Amino acid sequence: MKWGKKYDSEYVNKLYRGIERNTSKNFDFFCITEDEQNLVPEILTLKLDMEFKGWMRKSILFDYKCKINC
Repeated sequence: MKWGKKYDSEYVNKLYRGIERNTSKNFDFFCITEDEQNLVPEILTLKLDMEFKGWMRKSILFDYKCKINC
């Protein structure tokens, strides 16, 4: 989950590349964000609803889990 200006897309890209480099398993990598610019194309993005403020945005993770697995 990434929003705002504190961390840019390069942090997410480094995390993805680190996982890719250290696993032989196939995996899907999701990033929930309001700004998907400059993310590597293999990263699957889910649009972050900016209706909530601050830490309350994390509460929507339960809704996304259902959308991915249901």
